[in-house]
Amino acid sequence: ESPVSIGNGVIYNGFTVNGTIPGPTLLMDEGDVVELTAVNKGEVPHGMSLHAAYTQTSKYFGKINPGESKTHLFRVTYPGVYMYHCAPGGHAIPMHTLLGQYGMMVVRPKAKKFKMEEVMGRRPDVEIFMVQHELYASRKDAVEGKPSYVKFNGGLFRYVTNPIKVRPGDFVRVNFLNVGPNIIATFHIVGIVWDFAYWQGCRIPRTRSLAA
Repeated sequence: ESPVSIGNGVIYNGFTVNGTIPGPTLLMDEGDVVELTAVNKGEVPHGMSLHAAYTQTSKYFGKINPGESKTHLFRVTYPGVYMYHCAPGGHAIPMHTLLGQYGMMVVRPKAKKFKMEEVMGRRPDVEIFMVQHELYASRKDAVEGKPSYVKFNGGLFRYVTNPIKVRPGDFVRVNFLNVGPNIIATFHIVGIVWDFAYWQGCRIPRTRSLAA
């Protein structure tokens, strides 16, 4: 629960993870066993919801009172790009998420590579982790879907002042997460045709049965 600089001289009083909005990106490999400890250094209850864990993590991190900490051990079994966020329970979940307590989790496939790696025979030259998210000046604005700022990775005009540098011919992978909570993402790069795109960032294809 602290003020955070979001660029251009703007200070936002929100909720943070490790002092930032969004929180740190967590990278894991398929099959990894992860031990995560959440420490509440604030003045109100907080919690954690980990979308990469194949369980209801609120059972373990649902309500962490000020000064308390909780630890959970879990295995990540499904590759993809996921969100984590504060989840103290009840109506506080959307409020704490609106105030900035969220981040990205990436579970990289271990058994089989992404198709582009098979084609290229190597890992990407550049790998980008990008979170789109919104900040609101009031609860009324949040309900009406009128954000004060829509940002990438926590900064206003971040990639105008600090552009992502790649060379012609580089093999680039983008891990993209739209936290929202209201604005739809239509992410694309001008002048680029994607070689491969994976829904939910997952290498394993989803299948669906349709009945007549």
